[in-house]
Amino acid sequence: MLALLPIALLASGCPQGGTGSLSRSGLAPTMDRLVAAYDDLAGKRFQVIADFEDPVQATLFRLQPAGAPDAVGISTDNAQLRTGVGSLRVKLSRTDQRLVCASHADSQWGFPRDWSKYNLLLISVYSPRQLGGFMVLARSGNNLAMRYQSPPLLLNSGWNLLRLDLGDMADHIDLSDVRSLEFGCDPLDSPVDLHLDDLIVVDNMRELFATPERQPGDLYVRSIGRRLSVGAQDRFELTFSHGRIRQWFDLGTDKTRIHNLIGPGALGPLPTPASEGGRPVTAAEAAAEWLGAGTMLQTYQALTSANPLRVIIQSEWRFTPPNQVPSEGDPYHRWYYSIHRDGRVYVECSGTALGQTATGRIAISFCCDASTGFQTQMVSPAQPDTTRAATGDDFLLFSRPTKGQADLLVAPFKTPLSSASDSTPDSRTCGTWVVGTEEQRFGFAAMIRIWPPDIDSPELAAPMVADYRHPLPLQIDAGQLVRTDPGDFDNDGFSEGGGYYVLQLDGAIAKIRIDGHRKLRFSPVFKLVDVANRDVWIYVDGRQIRDTVLDEDGNLLFAVPGVISRETLLEITSRSVDAK
Repeated sequence: MLALLPIALLASGCPQGGTGSLSRSGLAPTMDRLVAAYDDLAGKRFQVIADFEDPVQATLFRLQPAGAPDAVGISTDNAQLRTGVGSLRVKLSRTDQRLVCASHADSQWGFPRDWSKYNLLLISVYSPRQLGGFMVLARSGNNLAMRYQSPPLLLNSGWNLLRLDLGDMADHIDLSDVRSLEFGCDPLDSPVDLHLDDLIVVDNMRELFATPERQPGDLYVRSIGRRLSVGAQDRFELTFSHGRIRQWFDLGTDKTRIHNLIGPGALGPLPTPASEGGRPVTAAEAAAEWLGAGTMLQTYQALTSANPLRVIIQSEWRFTPPNQVPSEGDPYHRWYYSIHRDGRVYVECSGTALGQTATGRIAISFCCDASTGFQTQMVSPAQPDTTRAATGDDFLLFSRPTKGQADLLVAPFKTPLSSASDSTPDSRTCGTWVVGTEEQRFGFAAMIRIWPPDIDSPELAAPMVADYRHPLPLQIDAGQLVRTDPGDFDNDGFSEGGGYYVLQLDGAIAKIRIDGHRKLRFSPVFKLVDVANRDVWIYVDGRQIRDTVLDEDGNLLFAVPGVISRETLLEITSRSVDAK
């Protein structure tokens, strides 16, 4: 944790060769205004690169290639009045022009180079018109050889708050030695006067959800930069960035989170246009394959639910023309992740199959870092050149032979058209399924298993796969399965997208027999609907289950713990709250 120095010291740049126009007594109110204006600064762990309240800050900035003598300068004509009266005006005339922020011989204000303690860069930008293609570049190292460039950013007319995740930059530059920031616009059809204000790096880490006990297996959620980290204590941690799983840590063997088991790119599901037979994708291709000329990518992700049983993350990509605000009519990709504390992650991936009218197919890939020892086994009974398993189900297993290490198991809901596995140039090992499309739309659902460790063979994985792909039969003595849940794609009463059975009481009771003889059942989860105004008691073979959660819609979630290998009786009784 960053030590909390006095705000006036921590959150200000450094004048060089004399003091600025603000005295120390004047700094605190300015910092207070910044904290009040930007939610990310609530923790007061930040550093101001420039807020343009001191004229000497303009000496950090220059235009390359140079423009008119008055092309760059501090102005009081337009500013974020919540935080001060000054901003930096810059006139961009050409696509190849860059506004460069860096220390140089004539600078009277220091450029802070060590960003390693922070995880977000805030920039306020004013544009007089809607402008696509705005970009931010950062460089590090003595010769500026390490370089990060943001994706094209859309500026709306008026003030825009840009929130750039330093985790993205860390993949390309050394955050402990940042030497410059650059700003430009490509394409730029005509000259534009922009205003910049409040360039700030901040540690905005917040804990969004955690149990007070923090016992092994307890779920937690943190926001870090623009990322979301979801984990189970001492088991696993997943980091979501731009809507995808970008980091996976095995907390059983890597408590300090040194080894990202995914490597560059994302874990999956990664949809890409299908080539003949399908193929794995490299780190850059997952987005680039969909981006035609003149297309911008807008990404969104959000935590929509968190409780002791599961966490739900929803995300979306929008493919939009430049200079246009994203709309519901734009092509999209959408993900819905349901992360359970026992290491099961249920995922739905759907969207527009851009340009796929010819093949009518989409490739869905999952990838891991090959250098961490993963061995890829693509199980497909329909293909003679793949590993077979006794169940006859398709699945993908990334296993590591060392005892106690995490493995990755992926089971698709539907049998794919074809499958393949291969390594990529960026040192990943990938498995790819090809699925069909309908009216230029695709849909895919799967169970991902990242815990427990030591799922080291198809024979060990097969019962877990069968549990997901063949959730029935259940013997219902009282009550009924609800077959209309949004994640229940085949209307059988089991939500393939959420990983639970949907159950409705018969009056005040339900009674279900779970047959573990025929197929092993692994901690089955139930969603009991329409019980918001009822007291509910749940018993498994006479033992009461007290670990239940009432979700936002008034449904009761609970899990039958452990592996069920024999017939097990689930009994539910209830009464109206008003009947007390």
